Amino acid sequence: MTPTLVLRLLCLCAGLGAYLCSSGLLRLNEVFFQPSAASPSDWNGQNPQRDNAHQTDAAYDRLVVVLIDALRADMVLGSAAMHGTTEGNEQQTKGELNAHMPFTSGLVTSGRALGYVAHASVPTVTMPRLKALVTGKAPAFIDILKNFNSAALDEDANLVSLLAASGKRIVFYGDDTWLKLFPETFKRSDGTSGFYTRDTVEVDDNVTRHLKEELDPTMQEEKSGDWDALVLHYLGLDHVGHLRGPRSPLMREKLEEMDDVVRLVVDSVRAQDAWRMEKDKAARPSLVLLCSDHGMSEVGNHGGATLEESSALLMFMRGDGKPMRSLDDISYKQKRSQVDLVPTISSLFGLSIPIYSSGLLLEDVVRASSGFALHPETYYLRALYRNFQQLYALAKIKFHASALVTFDKQYEIPLSKLSKVLEGDEHGISVDKQTAAAVLEACETLQAKVAQSDGSEYNSTAIFSGLVFIFFSGVATLAMLIITVKMEADDKVVQQGSHLHAVLGVGSILQIASLSSMLRKAVHEIVSAQRKGELLAFFVGVCSGFLFLVGMTANLRVKELSDQNIVEDGSQALAGWISLDADASARVVYASVVLLTVLTSLAGRNLRLSLMEMIIWLLVGLLQRDANFPTLSLLCLQMESVARLLRCEQAAALRQDGVIVAGLALWVSQAAFFALGNSHLWLDATTSVKASSTLSGRETQGLTGSTNATKAACLTIFTYQALRFAVYTVVVYFMRFHLFIWSVFAPKMLYEVAHLAVSLVLVALLAPATSNSERELNGPTKPRHMDYESTTTT
Repeated sequence: MTPTLVLRLLCLCAGLGAYLCSSGLLRLNEVFFQPSAASPSDWNGQNPQRDNAHQTDAAYDRLVVVLIDALRADMVLGSAAMHGTTEGNEQQTKGELNAHMPFTSGLVTSGRALGYVAHASVPTVTMPRLKALVTGKAPAFIDILKNFNSAALDEDANLVSLLAASGKRIVFYGDDTWLKLFPETFKRSDGTSGFYTRDTVEVDDNVTRHLKEELDPTMQEEKSGDWDALVLHYLGLDHVGHLRGPRSPLMREKLEEMDDVVRLVVDSVRAQDAWRMEKDKAARPSLVLLCSDHGMSEVGNHGGATLEESSALLMFMRGDGKPMRSLDDISYKQKRSQVDLVPTISSLFGLSIPIYSSGLLLEDVVRASSGFALHPETYYLRALYRNFQQLYALAKIKFHASALVTFDKQYEIPLSKLSKVLEGDEHGISVDKQTAAAVLEACETLQAKVAQSDGSEYNSTAIFSGLVFIFFSGVATLAMLIITVKMEADDKVVQQGSHLHAVLGVGSILQIASLSSMLRKAVHEIVSAQRKGELLAFFVGVCSGFLFLVGMTANLRVKELSDQNIVEDGSQALAGWISLDADASARVVYASVVLLTVLTSLAGRNLRLSLMEMIIWLLVGLLQRDANFPTLSLLCLQMESVARLLRCEQAAALRQDGVIVAGLALWVSQAAFFALGNSHLWLDATTSVKASSTLSGRETQGLTGSTNATKAACLTIFTYQALRFAVYTVVVYFMRFHLFIWSVFAPKMLYEVAHLAVSLVLVALLAPATSNSERELNGPTKPRHMDYESTTTT
C-alpha cells in the first residue's frame, strides 16, 4: 500500500470520526439526513393527538400574525419589563425605545393587549426561532447550519400544518423562509428574500402593499374574506439593526413605521370583526398576535445568548377591541418562554398541541379568551389538562418511566380529581383553586424537566466510536511523522532545529491540554466584548514573540526587517483603505482583482503565485471591519518578515523542515484569529476563518522544494488537528450539561469541525506530492538545501 493511499485513508478515518463525534454531540447528521419523528402512538397507549376526551373548542375564528423580525421586547414593553426595575432605570438614561411605538405600547398599558417578554433560546437566528414558534420545540445549535439552507419542515406536528389540516385558509406575506418550511401550504403568498440586508424599505413595502386588499375594513375586497389566518413577516427592522444598531435615527424611523403598521392592522381587524359579527351572530372575533423571532444586541447583531438578543416579544389582542385584562390586575407574569406560544394558540383555536412542544399555557391569555367558548366555565381547565397530557407524554419519551415515579405520587390526587370533573363523572363538584394551582404546578415541573433535555439528546455510542477513529488516525500519523523525521534528518538540521522542535511540540501539547481548564473557567470571559482589546494586544504580542524566537533560535540576520518597501507598501495600503468609504473601497478591490487576474494569466509561475496571494488578501479585506485594518496590516507585515527571514542562507535548513514551518504556521494563524477581534461566537465564523487560514500561507513557502518536507508538514498539521479535535470532544462531552453548552461550547465545536475538515482536505490534496519522497529514498537524492527562490510557492 502506497504512502499516498495510507495518508488518504487516515484522512477518511479522521473525517468519519469527526462526523460521528459532532453528530453525537451536536446532531450534525441532521444537516444531511432528516430523522423520522417518533410516532405518538408509541407513547404507551397515550396519544394526546387523537384523544378528544378533553378537547377544547375554539375561542376565535381568525388569526392575524404580525411578526417583526428582531423586534426586541423593550421596544414595545419598555426596558423595565426586559431588564427589571433596577437595571431598567439605568437603561432609561439611554432613552426608551418604546417611545417610538406609542400606539403599540399604549395597547398594553391600557389593558387592550397582554404583552410578554418571550425568552428565545440560542441560536437566536430566524429559521430555528421560526421552528420553535410553530413546533414548541427548542432548537439544537446545529439548526444554525440549517438556517442557511432552510428545508421543508417534515414534522406534521406544527401550528401551520395543524391549522391547514383543520380547514383554515392561510395567507402569507414576508420572509420567504416560511415558503421553504411550508411549501404548498398557503392559499396565497408573496415571499421576500432577506439576503439583501441593506434593503430596509422595499423588503417591508412588499408586505404592506397587500394589506389594502387583505384587511379591507368594509370586507368588499374579494381577498378580505377568503382567509382564516394571515401571517405577515417584516424584515426591515432586523436589517436596520445590522446596519445602524437599535438606537440609530434610522431605527427610530423604522419603529415608527412598524407602529403605523400595527395601528393599521388593529383598526382594520376591528372593523372587519364588527362587520362579520353583525352579519353572523355565531361568529367569533379574531386574534391579533404581534411577535418577534428574537431580539438584537446593542450593536444590532443577534445569534448569541445575551439578554438583549434572547428577549423576543409576544403580544395578544382581541380583534373586537375589548380589553384582555383589567387595569387593576398586575399579577400576570410578563416573562415567559417563547415556546409557550404553541400550546396557547392550539387551545385558542381548538387544535391538538404539537407532539414535541415543551411550551406551557399562557393562562392569562386563555382566561381572557374564554368568553366566546361553548363552555367558558371549564375552558381554561380543559386547556390546562390537555397541556399536562401532552407534556407528560413527551416526558415519557425523553425519560425512563422510573424517573416519573415520584412525580406521579406527588400529583396523583389533584390530577385524578380534575380528570373526573372534566369527564363529568362527578356532577356538581367544582375544581377548587388549590387543585387548579396543583395541576399548573405539575405542568411547570414537567416543562422544566423536558426543557432541560431539549436539544441535548446525546448519542454516546457515536461519540465514543468517533473518538476511537480520531485517536487511531492521530496516533498513526504521529508514528508516520516520527519515522519521516528520523529517516530524513541530517545533523545540521538537528543542531539548528531540535530545540525549536521541542518548543513547538511542548507548546502545542500545552495548548491542547489547556482546553479543559480554559473552557471550564474562562471561556465565557473570552467571548465578552470587554476583553477584546486585551486579547488583541496579547496575541499581537505573541506573534511578535514568535518572530523573536525564530530569529534567536536560528541565529538569522534581521537586517531585512528594515526593508523600506514593506513599510511603504503597508502604509500606502492602510491609508488607501481609510480614505475610502465601504462602497468605493469595494469597487477598487473588484477592479484590482480583475486587473490582477489578467496579470496572473500573463505572468510566470513564481509571479503567478504571488499575484494569486494578493487577490486573496484583497478579498479577505472586504470581509473585515474597518477597525481590523491596522491589525491586519501589522499581521501582513509580520508574515512578510518571516518569509524574508526564511529566504536567508542561514535559514536554508529551517525552511526545509516541514515540522517547524507547519507548527509555526498553526500558531501564528490561531493568534491572528483573536488578534483580529474575533471570538468563539458564531457571527465571527464567516469572516475570521478565511482570514486566519490565509495568514498561514506565508510560513509554508518553500515546502515543495523537498517532498519530504511537504510530507512532514502535512503529517504535522494532520496530527495536531486530529488530537486537538479529540481532546476538545472529550471536554465538550463532560461539559454537555454546562450552562454555556449552546452559547459557547457548541459554536467552538463547529469551529473545530470546520478547521479539521479544511485541514484534512488540504492534506489529502497534497498527499500525491509526498509520494515522491519514497522514490527519493531508493534512488539518487537531490541536494537537501535547494535554492529557495526557485521553489517558492504559496
